[in-house]
Amino acid sequence: MAAANYERLSAQDLQLLVLESPTTPMHIVSTEIYCNGPLLGEDGGVNIDAFRKHVAAILHRVPRYRKKLKWISYADIPVWIDDTSFNLEYHIRHTAVPRPGSTEQLKNLTSRILERALDRERPLWELWLVEGLPGRQYAIISKIHHCMLSSLDGLIINHVLMSPTPEQTLPQAPPFAPGKPPSEVSLLWDEWNRRYSQPIDALRNAGELLRRPREGIGELEKRLGAVRSSLSSMIRRPPDTPVNGELSTHRRVEWLRLPMQPLLDFSQEGGYTLTTVLLSLLAGGIHKLFAERQFDLKNSEFNLAVPVTGLAHTRSAATDGIITWVLPLPVGESDPLARIKRIAAEVERLSGQSGATPDLLVDVAARVPAGLLSLFTTGKSSCANSLMTGVAHASRQMYSMGAEKAEIYTHLPLMAGTGLATLLTSYNGKVHWAFNGDYDLLPDLGLVAQGVNESYHGLAKIPASKDQAAKGRGKGGVRKRRNGQRAGSRNRSRR
Repeated sequence: MAAANYERLSAQDLQLLVLESPTTPMHIVSTEIYCNGPLLGEDGGVNIDAFRKHVAAILHRVPRYRKKLKWISYADIPVWIDDTSFNLEYHIRHTAVPRPGSTEQLKNLTSRILERALDRERPLWELWLVEGLPGRQYAIISKIHHCMLSSLDGLIINHVLMSPTPEQTLPQAPPFAPGKPPSEVSLLWDEWNRRYSQPIDALRNAGELLRRPREGIGELEKRLGAVRSSLSSMIRRPPDTPVNGELSTHRRVEWLRLPMQPLLDFSQEGGYTLTTVLLSLLAGGIHKLFAERQFDLKNSEFNLAVPVTGLAHTRSAATDGIITWVLPLPVGESDPLARIKRIAAEVERLSGQSGATPDLLVDVAARVPAGLLSLFTTGKSSCANSLMTGVAHASRQMYSMGAEKAEIYTHLPLMAGTGLATLLTSYNGKVHWAFNGDYDLLPDLGLVAQGVNESYHGLAKIPASKDQAAKGRGKGGVRKRRNGQRAGSRNRSRR
């Protein structure tokens, strides 16, 4: 009888492990900044023992956090097993930035944590509690391998620790009783049986297709079309740009926080999608970088891989309804209005082709979509120069262990040859931009954040719509506020 106290990895999770290298670690790092709360002492120090106790009390809700990889001998296939020597102190670390502390110091710490691979002999996650920040603040830097996400059903420690109110009751944690690890013989036997049954399953599926010839031909055409699309994308290479090249083992990070409401106002008044507006801001950031590098803007090409929400009939356990677009970003366009119109046209074209709603901010208020990053690892995105995705974290103020969550910046891993990845998080009325860049390729990564910020404030100078521009009626874009009110009765009447 085969042992049952282990779990196989999905094909996508295994792919993420195979793609990992010293220059492309496949983990996700999130830096969350908190204010006040009972963990903080009078001297600004953070009570690490209380923090570990709180995490220990909720860890049973995410059992994957106590499992590690075991590789099947000869088959070279990993499975999840319980870590019989699990040590919470190893996974929860305590550190500090030099006082009085600064955002730049926290960024540097985040980048150092980001560039270091996780130990595959232990559960693939870490939490870093960081003190020394000014204004009675502290940070929690979480690090988790992407291969864990799809098997967690989206529930990660960060979400379990969150609460809509400061009051949180510490539950009584059940004792951890790890299962007995399976033997090498039982794992090999199970793997042999699985592989032996695959040809039989294939013949059974072929017989089913022959009994329904019309449906079978249609299904075969779909599969061949997918193969053709994947192969043609793999043959194409991304255009040569300053953000592409051989990666180092080191990283830089940049952050930017922008109010969300003006973006919603601009998109609504101009008839643009929010996705279009956000993409135009990133295009402005890349334009800034290329201009400062004196890169050929006139002839520049820049393809961006970006996941969007698909229609209901495209949903599957692997993608959760999320598909990847490869969108040509007009980074050589200096006119912000022309830039946003070109992106709007591309978004409309891709929406019609893919049957996807152009929603960049995937809703993960209660979960993480399975396989989000694995969509970037397919052949389709091999022709992309950079990656960008977004998540909708929470629309209101959240708390963790009684402390207010003030900011959150989540960094995607870099793919081979791609020196820049951008992840947006919408939280409590703000858009938090997190840029992950290769240390050597992008020593001027701050120019991208600066360009995005300038493009955001430049929206105030863009006519909200084509009709308004033709009639010269108003200035659209991000409206200036005076005494808490929107400027101009004419603007209010138009809305």
